[in-house]
Amino acid sequence: MHSLSVQPTRWKVTFLVAMLCAFGTAVHAQTNDQSMQAVIESAKKNQSSVVDPGLDVEAVQRRAADLWRSNQVKSVAGHTVDSAPANTGASPLTGQPLTENALPKEEMMILVSASLGEVVLRQIADDARTHPNTALVFRGFPDGDTAVGPKAIMQLFSGAKNVPVVVDPRPFRDNHIITVPTMILKRGGKSSLVRGITNPRFLLEREPGDYGKQGPTQDISEPDLLDMIATRINQIDWGAKQRRGIERFWSNAAILELPPIKTAQTRTVNMAVQAVADIKDANGNIIVRKGTVMDPMRMVPFNTRLLVFDPNDPKQVAWAQSHVSAEKTTMFLVVNYKREGAWDGWRALIDKFHAPIYLLTSNVRDRFGLAGVPSLVESRGGVMTVQEGFDDAR
Repeated sequence: MHSLSVQPTRWKVTFLVAMLCAFGTAVHAQTNDQSMQAVIESAKKNQSSVVDPGLDVEAVQRRAADLWRSNQVKSVAGHTVDSAPANTGASPLTGQPLTENALPKEEMMILVSASLGEVVLRQIADDARTHPNTALVFRGFPDGDTAVGPKAIMQLFSGAKNVPVVVDPRPFRDNHIITVPTMILKRGGKSSLVRGITNPRFLLEREPGDYGKQGPTQDISEPDLLDMIATRINQIDWGAKQRRGIERFWSNAAILELPPIKTAQTRTVNMAVQAVADIKDANGNIIVRKGTVMDPMRMVPFNTRLLVFDPNDPKQVAWAQSHVSAEKTTMFLVVNYKREGAWDGWRALIDKFHAPIYLLTSNVRDRFGLAGVPSLVESRGGVMTVQEGFDDAR
């Protein structure tokens, strides 16, 4: 009989962005589902011009979303460098969806580039502070470098405080912007645009419309972030990454070894457990008192047959095939598995049994006291039974 103790559990969830390897940087990710949907839709819209026709388009869209997410950055210098969405129906400042009743009176974007120079950019930052809902938007990172790009952008605004700065190529694409500065105002569901002027009052005091070029502009020096993502995805050998992942799994896998059973026998296992302390619910009420003995076999039927065997022994493989249960779920657990050529051998086993194959774990081995193979574990008449050896006692 085993002891049962329950202790408070603290769950810690860590999200690993696999695409970071493509960018060579570790950037903290913060996003929401609607932001990701906007990125994916943008990738769908533009993939034909940037993606190799032979590449899986859906895979590109998913990886582009991951890469986008991995490059969201928040500075500690008083302003932000972020990749918040700026698409129709979502705020470029918060990324939250905008409903008809929740639209701000004015929401301003000033599209900029490092090509304007630090002096001009700081002047634009001063203009941006005159309107509370104004963000400065870059098309990508300087020199396309995602590792040092955020820091480079922050350096451009050295001394400028409380200026939202966003890295988002979509406003440039949606409005066909190739020169900066370009100012875009969204107000009451309508948009205004002007090139060469960055004082928000120019658009705030006018009716919606495109006011063309009203001042000097410069070409954009940063590459389009989504184009860069798609290009780098095309350059990654995903097949090689998959193969290396498989190799790492098998090199680190815990493969148990058990000797062949010399003398066939059948024995039973007591599955009862005893509470070593009171077990309480969320409100502090005792649901199981200390010392209570419980037999899970009497509470929940065990409708699984476990077949534990050595796949290197043809006789044991044939034994496992012949002991598949028609009434119960059969689970195949293997020991003594060879690491060399492990993946090919594993696939061959799956094909042979037409079912998933699992490695025997130490907790299952220890719970049922398994000392050799082949072994069959199942409930018989409500009692957990272990059959060891080749005798057929089905």
